[in-house]
Amino acid sequence: RNYGSWTVPMIQVYWEPNQEFMLGGGWTRTAWGFRKYPWSTQQSFTLLYSTGYQNVRASYAGRRRLSATSLLFSLDARFSGIENRNYFGFGNETPQIEDKAQYKTETNEFRAFPALHWQPGSAFELFAGVDVKGIKTKGGDSLVEQEQPYGAGDFGEVLVRTGFEYDTRGRSLGITAQRVMAAPETSAPSPQKVSGVRLLACGSMTLSMDEA
Repeated sequence: RNYGSWTVPMIQVYWEPNQEFMLGGGWTRTAWGFRKYPWSTQQSFTLLYSTGYQNVRASYAGRRRLSATSLLFSLDARFSGIENRNYFGFGNETPQIEDKAQYKTETNEFRAFPALHWQPGSAFELFAGVDVKGIKTKGGDSLVEQEQPYGAGDFGEVLVRTGFEYDTRGRSLGITAQRVMAAPETSAPSPQKVSGVRLLACGSMTLSMDEA
């Protein structure tokens, strides 16, 4: 297929202890193009609202096939104002605090990971990119804000990340999330292989930026 697109909407409703009710939704879009097999672009976006924090989490994931070869570009990005970290101090000698709310630290978080992918075959993939992360501790009287450990306050990281993935779980027959997002085809063969092995390994070099 070398033209057209297929968009699938989604609705998400669930509950977590700190975020309470999470309400939202989004869409996933698959587009086809000339000499772009099995698809040209794939994009997914979700937006969630937390009743507990009265803030949102927005996520985007996109992949674009750059040519008729096996070279792809991807971008994963997320902003969230509904995250929390539990911090109890360092070591076994930390004092016990009666007010358990002081262990919780609310944060605003941002992440963007653009990367290039090379897929010489249906099961193997190499990738490399720059992973940018930022965290801002919200105001309050939590333990992490009292002690100010490394990573508190305004904190950022820039990572050069590379790795590989080997996945034989039906990828050669198209039994993947990408396949599910595609429009149904009456001529598509019935899948047979549904098991296999997935290996994922990556490494990174980090440059941190602490403004606490």
